[in-house]
Amino acid sequence: MTSQTDPDRWLESTGGIDFTADAETSYELGDLDRFVYPLTPVGPGVRGVRTPSELFGAAWCLIPSPQVAGDHPPYPDIPNDPDVIY
Repeated sequence: MTSQTDPDRWLESTGGIDFTADAETSYELGDLDRFVYPLTPVGPGVRGVRTPSELFGAAWCLIPSPQVAGDHPPYPDIPNDPDVIY
């Protein structure tokens, strides 16, 4: 994944949750168990990165104007709670 607006922002992963990334993204994802990010602009939030889909969602949230190349996991599922509007 690369940024369309900032050529210095990127993340690469070949599967799992192992990755290489630019310094800022690597710093933000330094503690995958505690990283929190929203699935939509208004929530819900996800705490922790445990799967390739969650890594994809976290990177999508961190990298400005993300652009994906190659195969990638699906975006994490958004909970289907009939009492909540996201």
